Amino acid sequence: MSTGRAQETQTAIVRHLDHMRFQRRSPGTIVARRRALARMAAIFPVPLLDATAADLLAWHAGLSRLTPGAAANYVRHAAVF
Repeated sequence: MSTGRAQETQTAIVRHLDHMRFQRRSPGTIVARRRALARMAAIFPVPLLDATAADLLAWHAGLSRLTPGAAANYVRHAAVF
């Protein structure tokens, strides 16, 4: 990942979390979103902003090891980002 694109992705995440604060989301929800995005970023072979449909499908398939509720939470976090 290029340094510029890595910074752009990090900036997008920070702005997203700031927007959640503006919307008065709970601190726990914001922390959960930050952690979920960090976990996703560690898994994808590209920056989150560059993830393709194939990347997302592979990630989603990997959620099968989780409980249905936990998998649904990850999907929700990804969908709103």
